[in-house]
Amino acid sequence: MLSKKQIMENVVFQSNLFFDVLDYSISHKVLLLRGTDIIESKGEYISHTNIDLLFGSTQYMQMPTWFEDGIKIIKGVVDIEVNGRILLAKEYFELHNKDNIYYIESYGMEILENSLDTAESSIDSKKYRDMNNFVPKENIELYPHLLSTIEIQISNHVKQYPENWLSANSQLKKEIIKSFMPQVFILEDATFERIINEIDLF
Repeated sequence: MLSKKQIMENVVFQSNLFFDVLDYSISHKVLLLRGTDIIESKGEYISHTNIDLLFGSTQYMQMPTWFEDGIKIIKGVVDIEVNGRILLAKEYFELHNKDNIYYIESYGMEILENSLDTAESSIDSKKYRDMNNFVPKENIELYPHLLSTIEIQISNHVKQYPENWLSANSQLKKEIIKSFMPQVFILEDATFERIINEIDLF
């Protein structure tokens, strides 16, 4: 059982907005939950801001399609079993809603703000935009533990093809990573280099 301090240290997002499942990309296994904050004046619409939660490489979901009265999301830090499936530490998220806990098995989560139309998916929009302009770099600084999920996913993938990895130069290694992680956070060059250099294939 986690202590209250451990839980608070691993809270990655909390909001009182209504959230629902808006989209899921089969090709990249990206799950999108959206909450919308609407600003009105005298009962008339003024503007809105979407809070999009993008879960990359989503392998498993156990949850409803909408969350009333807000959600709190906690990064899993211990291995657990959910309906006979083992969820490994740092590779899943707990979604707390009212008195219920739900689960998403995913390597990482992005938090994006936008003013897209209600039914317009940020997954689709992202495919046609420069990632440097779409993914906020400050996510890594705000949630440094997310970096570890990126490192795990990179390491697990390249271990499947050690010959290709060992024969590639630094630039090619970056291209290899980007080819199978198009939805990943934008990393600073120094961080990218460190991850590449620390990968242990054996």
